[in-house]
Amino acid sequence: MHPFHRSDLVTAVERAVTEHLGRSWSSESFRDLDDRASHPCGTFAGNGFSVFAKFSDAVDGADQFGLEVAGL
Repeated sequence: MHPFHRSDLVTAVERAVTEHLGRSWSSESFRDLDDRASHPCGTFAGNGFSVFAKFSDAVDGADQFGLEVAGL
């Protein structure tokens, strides 16, 4: 099962997007993009707005993603 099918992770993504947009947002669908990345990832679509999300449960996952973002 893909990690982003877990209800706690879907809720976390919805909460983060809602906070970022300043309005309620909920996911209507998910597209798995694992074949394009080194971590589980995909796009959530909903309410006229889509987001890309990656997941890591590694102890240093936040650091890994922080370095990746800094490199972009």
